[in-house]
Amino acid sequence: RSICKLNEDIFASGSSDKTIKIWSLSSKLCILTLEVHSDAVHSICKLNEDLIASGSSDTTIKIGSLYSLTS
Repeated sequence: RSICKLNEDIFASGSSDKTIKIWSLSSKLCILTLEVHSDAVHSICKLNEDLIASGSSDTTIKIGSLYSLTS
């Protein structure tokens, strides 16, 4: 399992249920669930202001745009 701060209000978490969840601190709610891996998500990293990367037991690394996720 992993957690990564994306900005002052938003963070991402990875889980053994194969998902990445995007959370809002201000609302204390999950605002988005991503299903991009076929096994547990063990790492999430903010690469820059636009990109995040996630690593999984499925032996893949996925890279995606924050702007496309939160817009």
